[in-house]
Amino acid sequence: MHKFFLFLLCLLGELFTLAQPVVIEGLAKGYEGRKIVAFQIEDYISEKRSVIASSDIAENGLFSLEFKPTTTGAIILSISRTEATIYASPGAHYSIIFPIVSAGTVKKFDKTSVEVSFEGLDTHDINALIRSFNADYAAFIAEHHYDFAAQEYHGSDAWLKSLGEKSNKTDLTKRAGNQDSSAVVTQVVPFREVVTAFVAATHQKYQADYSNDFFQDYVKYSLGELELLSGMNRIAFYHDYFMSQKIQPAHPSYMSCFHAYYHHFLTQRKKELQSAIIKAVNQERDPMKIVSLFEGDSTCLGTEVRTLAVIKGLHDIYYDKTFTKYSVEKTLMNFPAAQTELKTISRHVLDELRQCQEGWILQDFTLPDEAGDKWHLAEHLGSPVYMVFFASWSSSALKELQIMQNLYEKYGKQILFVAICMDDDYQAFKEYIVEHKDQKFTFLYGGGAPMLSYDCEVRSIPHALMLDSEGKVMYAFTRKPSEGIQLDLEKIVAVMKQSTQGPKTWKQ
Repeated sequence: MHKFFLFLLCLLGELFTLAQPVVIEGLAKGYEGRKIVAFQIEDYISEKRSVIASSDIAENGLFSLEFKPTTTGAIILSISRTEATIYASPGAHYSIIFPIVSAGTVKKFDKTSVEVSFEGLDTHDINALIRSFNADYAAFIAEHHYDFAAQEYHGSDAWLKSLGEKSNKTDLTKRAGNQDSSAVVTQVVPFREVVTAFVAATHQKYQADYSNDFFQDYVKYSLGELELLSGMNRIAFYHDYFMSQKIQPAHPSYMSCFHAYYHHFLTQRKKELQSAIIKAVNQERDPMKIVSLFEGDSTCLGTEVRTLAVIKGLHDIYYDKTFTKYSVEKTLMNFPAAQTELKTISRHVLDELRQCQEGWILQDFTLPDEAGDKWHLAEHLGSPVYMVFFASWSSSALKELQIMQNLYEKYGKQILFVAICMDDDYQAFKEYIVEHKDQKFTFLYGGGAPMLSYDCEVRSIPHALMLDSEGKVMYAFTRKPSEGIQLDLEKIVAVMKQSTQGPKTWKQ
């Protein structure tokens, strides 16, 4: 009875810890009036993002985020395409400072990675530990940059002997002089030994903090990549890093090592196995058949790790002409429902591969229009929608809107024309509306909607996207107004006239 109550007490304590919220308070000078969004990556194959918290940044630059994670993990903080990665454990409270916005006069529409500063961060906090380890790791890579950059090491001492005179360039070759300055003794240090020594020293330095499982695995699998590069036997590597280990699709270090180890998993195989893989994908479209092909493979004995490797492999072969895209998609769809986590990942991968491709359904979104009212995409379907993403500071984007006005005047009764402003400053959007009353199409403000940029794959300005009457993407590449979209609009209107049911999906 005593043991039962002790077990119950421990269980309740663990559940209480997991229920504790993470609070991130901070200062973001120069971002006043904008929105800060916290994302998490659901898996590092599809890299699907999900919003876990968001907050407006006050006029004094202060913000506060709160969310309840179930475990320690990486969190991406995003403000107007400026992103920082931190790590958070349940119950943690952080005070951070974003770097001040650059005063540069040239604006760009790109994603900028920055490193935030922490106030009062404990030296044993996971963020401090990871930054310290990353610095050690980077220093080791820098010290041996020649070997990594040249990629000439092939995992054996014979490689060093084959270098000849070039061995003088490698940092793994140490030269020592004796009393006779004309004589030089060359001592070759095998790369494997250098890596092994670094791995051992690193574990010794950080082992006191390995009570944090996330950090322990962060170190373990980061070092694992070095061991893989140093020529460690692949079967031994599997035993040390993946055998009998729980798969961690949402752990960045684990998955980086996983990607390196299972590179070309479904390609570059012996002829008989490669033919069976091609048949299982292109004809049978059976993912579990592919999994079964590797049952005797000593580098993926575990069913879960083998299945995850197959999902990664299907992602990697999507653009390989040996396989058909349709077959890869169907194979990803056919993972059994019983494998809940892996099926979810396969669906994420499928969605990522099909994103913004022809026939892909854009998720409903809500944005403020020029009057400040909420505009819902779902409420305006029923006719094709032509969207152009612009910014008031982009001269090329503004020229596209001028051309779009001409298209609106000709096709505006059959097609909905929408211009989405991606300015960081909402006031700049309002000023543009006031100054361009001659442009009669719908204006929306999307500067505060990071998921819309992600969903529509807006990587540069201007950008265009064409949806059919059901909200499906019509073209894998949508032409901008200046690129001849009028030709497509003519086809769309012609089809609409021939059908009372409205258009479905058109092909160029």
